[in-house]
This record gives sequence, C-alpha cells and structure tokens, in this order.
Amino acid sequence: TFSGSGANLTGISISSDSDDNTVGGSGAGDSITSGSGLFNTCFGKDAGTGITSGDYNTTIGGNAYKVGNGRLNTIVGYNAAAHGGGAGNQNTVVGNTAGYELVGGENNAFFGYCSGDAITTASNNTAIGSEALTTSTTGASNVAVGRQALNDNTTGSNITAIGYNSLKANTTADANT
Repeated sequence: TFSGSGANLTGISISSDSDDNTVGGSGAGDSITSGSGLFNTCFGKDAGTGITSGDYNTTIGGNAYKVGNGRLNTIVGYNAAAHGGGAGNQNTVVGNTAGYELVGGENNAFFGYCSGDAITTASNNTAIGSEALTTSTTGASNVAVGRQALNDNTTGSNITAIGYNSLKANTTADANT
C-alpha cells in the first residue's frame, strides 16, 4: 500500500514531451519523432516503440503495438498488435496477442486472447472472444462473437458468426450467417 505524495518513489519513468506524448517503461514510445507523432500514450516495455509519426495512439502492455505507426489506435495487452508493423488506423485491440499481425487494416475491434491475431490488412472486423477470427488474414467486414467463432476463416468476408465454434470451419466463403 502506498501513501503520501509518492515523491520518494524511484525507478518510475513517466514524462510528457512538447508534442504531448506520454510514455512509461523501457523503450516505450522511444521512436516518436519530435514534431511529428502527437498525443501518443505508451506504457509498458517497448509499447509503441515503432511509432514515429503516428498520432493519438494509446498502447498499454509489454510489446503492445511494438512496430505499428498508425493513428487513433487503442492497443492493450501483451503482444497486442505487436508484429504487423503497419499504419492501420482506428483499431481497438484488447487481449494478449490480439491483432498480432495487424499491418494496415482499419476500424477493426478485437477483444480476447488471440482474437483477430492473423489479420493483416482487412478492415471493419469485430472479433470478441478467445481465438475468435484467429486465422483470417484479409477477410473484411466480419463479426465473430464467441470462443473460436469463425476461427478457420482466412479470406471470407461479410460473415456473422455468433457462439462457441460457430462457422469455425468456414475458410473462404463470403456472406454467411
């Protein structure tokens, strides 16, 4: 339990720079270019370390958005959106390894362990649940709700799958419910 002002605490590195970027953690936000990347918040080891010119991103967790450089993204969880290295915009990714390969997709929402972890450039997907939409790479405008919902989909688009393992075996077919 902490009490008092905290003025004597050591080992805490939190700062806001002249571009309103706030970082905390070893390597967090350390590549943001002065005068270019604005209003980013990065907490956790190497969180947001790939951001150079992206704006308005929130990254929390070890390696979260480690190589990303987009705008208006919210990335929370260890390795969340960590590998793709893209400039996708307006994505919300919450969960360990969720959205891991995200490169350039936009307006995606991934919630749960490994949800949407293979998506690269697809947009407008919603995956809620552990391993939901986990194999899809370029399938767009899908909704997967439930553990492993639409799990084996790779390129199918405009699909709605609700419930545990629902449409799990669908791989490429479009417009299914």
